[in-house]
Parts: sequence; structure tokens; C-alpha cells
Amino acid sequence: GVITAGSVLPLFLGQNRDDGVSLTWADPNKKSGRKATFTVINGEGRAAGGVRNNNNALDFIVRGETNVFNNLAIGASGYFGSLVVRSGPPAGAPAAPVAFKNAYRNLGEVDVRWTSPWKTKFRGEWVGGLFETTPDRAQYLENNHVQTWYVLADHPVNKKLSLFTKYDEFMPIADKGKTAGGLGRMQ
Repeated sequence: GVITAGSVLPLFLGQNRDDGVSLTWADPNKKSGRKATFTVINGEGRAAGGVRNNNNALDFIVRGETNVFNNLAIGASGYFGSLVVRSGPPAGAPAAPVAFKNAYRNLGEVDVRWTSPWKTKFRGEWVGGLFETTPDRAQYLENNHVQTWYVLADHPVNKKLSLFTKYDEFMPIADKGKTAGGLGRMQ
């Protein structure tokens, strides 16, 4: 529950392994690229020792995507869930940890993907929304908004080698005038 000054964690750290179920519908016409997905997950990832579920809640993800032209595709996603964090800094004398609180994380995402005639793949994505934790996830930060975006290019040199470049920006606090652990908007 103590904020580590200047420390920032990614939005979904530790969630690359999670328990849940996902249902996907894909258009039989493969050229359309239309696909819709609905997912329900634990939302807090899986530790090496098994499932952890500290918030007693489930997270929901919805996604839709389609081809606009043969080489251009767009997609959009929504993530609705919560994460357990300390409700504040340690209190009392001697200092003792305070209770946990479910912090909302409701995020939206849009992406564009284009494959050039020379096989280079380009992608741009924006994610933003409510993420009620400090940037290091140590404490609850009421009504905190985050924002991130990136662009990338991936060009195949041969079947085993690609050249890849990416630029991204992440604002764990996107609201003007709000700070936590010495970090504010654009820091």
C-alpha cells in the first residue's frame, strides 16, 4: 500500500495467463474478416501456484473486427472489470496496512491494421478509459483515467527474419492536475 515514487506498471501485467471462457463468431466469408468475440475471465491472472481471485468478480471483454478493404482492417474492444488494491497508505502507529478495495478498470480500444503491397504490416492502436489505481498499482486512485497508443511496422525479410519498429506512449494518469507517487499527466 505504499506508492513507489515514479514507478509505472503496464495495464495488464500478469494477465497473460488467466482462467475463463471465450466465445468467437467468425463470418464464413473469410474475405470479410468479420469476427466478434465475448470473453469472461478471472481478470487477475494466474500465479505459478494456481488461480488467484482476490476481488471475487469476473472481467468481461468484447471485441469486433472487420476488413474495410482487402488489406485494411479495423477493430474495437471493450474491457470491463476490477482489480484489488489497497484503499490508501498504511495508517496508525505503528503503521499498519489498510483494507483492500475493488478498483474499476473499464477500457476501450480501437485499432487499424494495413498490409502494404510489399508485405509490410502497419498497425496503430489506442486504448483509454477508467483505471482506478496508482501507476504502480499500490493504492486506489478514485476516477483515474489512463491513455496509451502505439504505431508499429513489421517487414518480413525472409521466412525466419523480420524487421520491426514500434513507437508508443503510455499515460498511467491522463487527467490534468492529478498526481500519484510524483507522476502526473504526460510523465
